[in-house]
Amino acid sequence: MAQLIKVESEAQIKSSPAKFYDFFKNNMTQLVDIFPGKFESAQLIEGTDGCVGNVKLFKFNMGERREAMKVRAEELSDEDRVIIFDCFEGKHTKFYNSFKSIITVRNGSVKWGIEVEKANDSAPNPDLYLTLSMETAKAVDAYLLDH
Repeated sequence: MAQLIKVESEAQIKSSPAKFYDFFKNNMTQLVDIFPGKFESAQLIEGTDGCVGNVKLFKFNMGERREAMKVRAEELSDEDRVIIFDCFEGKHTKFYNSFKSIITVRNGSVKWGIEVEKANDSAPNPDLYLTLSMETAKAVDAYLLDH
């Protein structure tokens, strides 16, 4: 039986919520410059930045593990400052039948959620991905304060 798991974390941000949301909507390929210790490459491979359906390919490090992941922008809500990404290709598919990353930007904070459907009972919870997401959020917040 499929097991649905959702993990979430929230962090304070000091940058403008509009700028923070806009970064993840339109400028995620800049992650390589902002967080080079984690992101090796980030490319727009399909569609247009800032539009639903665009696909990006990320190559990144999670501790000792190197991974590549294709990510499709599934929902972009400018009014609510919510972005949902469908993470559909990469090593994570060995463990998860589905993998969604949800970013909700509020005044002064960002909430990041990871929702997965485990492929089997021995699949790990996606905690490492959530940790990377929150580290990325903090790095982007610091970058936006200076730019």
